[in-house]
Amino acid sequence: MTCFIQCQEEAELLNQCRKLTTKSFHDAALTMFGRFNKDQIVDIHQVDYMWFSSYLSGKDKADCLGRLRCHPFLHKKYVFIPIVYCDHWYMLVLCHFDDREKRIMLLLDSLSCNPNRSAVEKLIRKFIQDLFTKLGHDEDDSHMEQIPLLVPPVPKQHEGTECMIFALYYMFRFIEQAPPTFDFKGFPYFFSDNWFTMQDIEDFKRDYGLPI
Repeated sequence: MTCFIQCQEEAELLNQCRKLTTKSFHDAALTMFGRFNKDQIVDIHQVDYMWFSSYLSGKDKADCLGRLRCHPFLHKKYVFIPIVYCDHWYMLVLCHFDDREKRIMLLLDSLSCNPNRSAVEKLIRKFIQDLFTKLGHDEDDSHMEQIPLLVPPVPKQHEGTECMIFALYYMFRFIEQAPPTFDFKGFPYFFSDNWFTMQDIEDFKRDYGLPI
């Protein structure tokens, strides 16, 4: 019953996530990467926030995958893919996709009982499968299904308009603390419900000129 009530409340939050624009995300991400030391981001890439949305639209799917095909981002150690689904922002992290044996996906979600999460997980697997097919990689469906898709514990949003800010901040904190190799032995690493505080979020919003 508790989870059902929580899901009802968070379903209402999902309907309030339209206030922050995608331009806010784009501008803050550019500023963020500009502030990091080059050594911190040499093996890191953030995919444009519009690419997954273009893929989901269907009519732009071929163009979206075609543009990704020309980019060597899968050779990076960590790849961040912002996802917007049903007006809610997630941060997907592809870990070690340059190494077939080490691949792990992390889905960072600021809602604790999200009714859409299972649908998002299926879309992610389909997206990765289509991408690898477009890239000409010889990967069968069974291998793609076996790539772990983990949803680690992370601090959750309290306001309906904060999901985009949380997605940004997840990326920021991950880059700060990313281990040389992400594997099951150390999981969940730094991830926890106490990974950061709401004061950290408020400071981040002020620092990057995001709506308070």
